[in-house]
Amino acid sequence: MTNGACPVCKTNDPRPLFSKNGYDYVCCGFCGHGYMSPLPSEEQAAAVYEQSYFEDGGTGGYQDYVADEQIHRDNARARLRLLDEHHQGPKERLIDVGCAAGFYSDEARKAGWAPLGVEVSDYARAIAASRFGIEAVSSLSELDAREESFDAFCLFQVLEHMVDVHEVLDIAHRVTRPGASLIIETWDRGSAVAKAMGAAWQQVTPPSVLHLFNRKSLTLTLERSGFTVKFMGATSKRVSVGFATALLAGKSRGLIRTAFDRLSTSPLGGVAVPYRLGDLITAVAVRG
Repeated sequence: MTNGACPVCKTNDPRPLFSKNGYDYVCCGFCGHGYMSPLPSEEQAAAVYEQSYFEDGGTGGYQDYVADEQIHRDNARARLRLLDEHHQGPKERLIDVGCAAGFYSDEARKAGWAPLGVEVSDYARAIAASRFGIEAVSSLSELDAREESFDAFCLFQVLEHMVDVHEVLDIAHRVTRPGASLIIETWDRGSAVAKAMGAAWQQVTPPSVLHLFNRKSLTLTLERSGFTVKFMGATSKRVSVGFATALLAGKSRGLIRTAFDRLSTSPLGGVAVPYRLGDLITAVAVRG
């Protein structure tokens, strides 16, 4: 196992956490942040998000991302309501990092925002452009010429997949205007369900998930990049039965796995159910 300084607080006190599918995770002795050790290169991390990630549950992905469009749109509207509740200032330009097929960006546009997507997956980015006319770039580096141009910067279940979290938020600070909102939805490894499940927690899906935040490490990450946290709390979302049971199938064996596999592909697979286990958190911060 190769250990290094914590990618959040830079404390050099990594402690073994668990191993999963040949990958090791450690946690910081100071802030409790969990992270894969060693972290992959940017190229290795990006290679995970091929078409299979969105279509067959590969590497912790989705059984059929596009088929769950209505569920993604329902979640997008809930996220926009939370952003509106805490956002102050102009409601004009918005960055949607990890925009995938563009459902959130499209809902944001309907709500009055002018969205720009960022999506590493050629497959998903093409859907966003062809179906919804969403402008999207392939990497955050393409935003360098747009300093202080945006009023909101959105990272929904994406920061945990990024190699250098501080670089991401430094870019967010650079391209947003003073007083702009940054909203992050991620998973809380300090939650009761995460602690109880350990390596079996649904969020531990290497090699796609590189970081396992808790509230302390997420706050430190934001503050070190010049953001002030205004809200942080447990939130919920809707998931399809197919997505949930495919996830459970990947953690099961024998007849139980077979049963979950069959349920995930049955007519019930598209039914939406609420996910409210307390391990999903959202933070809204203001750019200083």
